[in-house]
Amino acid sequence: NLLRCCPTVSTRSGLSVPRPLDSGVLSALATGDQTKGPHGNPFILGVGTAVPKYTLKPDATAERMIRFYGDKLTEQDARRLRRIAKTAGIDQRHCVFPEERWEQYIEQLQGTTEIIDFELRNQMYKEHAVPLAMKAATRAIERWGGKKEEITHVLGITCTGTIVPGFEFHLIQAMGLPLTTQRLSISLMGCFGGCSGLKAASAIAAQSPRHRVLVVCCELCSLQTPTQQVDTDKLVAGMIFGDGSGAIVVGTGVRANETPLYEFLRSSSSVIPDTLHMMGWDLSSDGWQVTLSPEITRKLGETICAFADNLTESTLQRRVPYADMIWPLHPGGMAIVETIEVTCKLDSQVHTRSTREVLRRVGNMSSGTVYFVLEDIAARKTDKEIAMMASFGPGLTTEGNLLRCCPTVSTRSGLSVPRPLDSGVLSALATGDQTKGPHGNPFILGVGTAVPKYTLKPDATAERMIRFYGDKLTEQDARRLRRIAKTAGIDQ
Repeated sequence: NLLRCCPTVSTRSGLSVPRPLDSGVLSALATGDQTKGPHGNPFILGVGTAVPKYTLKPDATAERMIRFYGDKLTEQDARRLRRIAKTAGIDQRHCVFPEERWEQYIEQLQGTTEIIDFELRNQMYKEHAVPLAMKAATRAIERWGGKKEEITHVLGITCTGTIVPGFEFHLIQAMGLPLTTQRLSISLMGCFGGCSGLKAASAIAAQSPRHRVLVVCCELCSLQTPTQQVDTDKLVAGMIFGDGSGAIVVGTGVRANETPLYEFLRSSSSVIPDTLHMMGWDLSSDGWQVTLSPEITRKLGETICAFADNLTESTLQRRVPYADMIWPLHPGGMAIVETIEVTCKLDSQVHTRSTREVLRRVGNMSSGTVYFVLEDIAARKTDKEIAMMASFGPGLTTEGNLLRCCPTVSTRSGLSVPRPLDSGVLSALATGDQTKGPHGNPFILGVGTAVPKYTLKPDATAERMIRFYGDKLTEQDARRLRRIAKTAGIDQ
């Protein structure tokens, strides 16, 4: 990042002091008015999705889990699994490998206390995540219509695997994107990661109309099936989560070859108080352990109306009737979808049809599932102008984005078509000129740091490591440790 030091930092004479915002602007900010950049709001310019070829059928999965867990399940557990298979509203989910492969692991572990450890699960994630993400990303770029070399940023979002550097790094290499492509990894946001990705991409896109941001969510939920630890929450998760990848391209300043799908208006995030215990995603030696309280549905039903009202009022200065919006909801489960439909008096064949359809076809694939919903709405068309995009994840948190459907998506009459940038602006973009927002460039306004109270001294650390590793170290290793202690330039 190229920064300019302000007078607080630099003693250089003649530096200008940033002028504070006047009272009128501060008043507008206080009421939540949205201020567009010089080229308007960001747009979703393309959506692409991908799922693995192998499928999981609910009834077969229920019976497989009952066989696998055996005595660890009660009769009540078995009945619940079979009931979920019938009522979850899911015809199938997708998996990166066939069920037979899990059966092979299961047979190896029968009668032992061994587990499919995190290292093996993560290795399988590394093997399968990038190829799947590449399929979704390629489709999003094709739908966008631009050249892949025009992608300036790639955001990788996941909560089901760990790769360093992140899978977006490997995606850039695999797709042959420029090595100057900037990247950002967003991890462990859970099911609202897709909403968070759009929010982050919109902020990046708003910096310059030259930016085209590729956001890719890739989740392999099937890899987290527990082998030893089992409870009700894990049984539910094992029946509704699947594997998939969703991607979008985001940019501002529409170009002649682009056909926008959705205009990004504003984002919002709200933590529901006293619900931290209701949803969790904790790492263990037996994979990620999910927590799903039956109280989640009730809490979301109690808070969704206030969330939607606050988002529409702060953006449009009016409360939009729920029936006047399309609702691209994250399909977290049929109970959640039905609760929001009842609470907001939504028509399941109109407002949430695409959410239900995605749940039926592919289940819940965590972060990127809501991109599948946006894709389905765009394919079906809608007569609504405003879209209330919302997802729900650990915290318990509701994350949402208010969107305006473009004429490509909405059949509503009178919608304006975004005007492409003129040749002069495009010429400026080609030279890489930076365009400031209406209030100038952002500033770093404060910095804070912290370290624990205990310290490590280099000499002492070297001797401790030599004692600890003992015969595993050669004399050369020991000399190297002592040399590093003297020459690394670190006091503590």
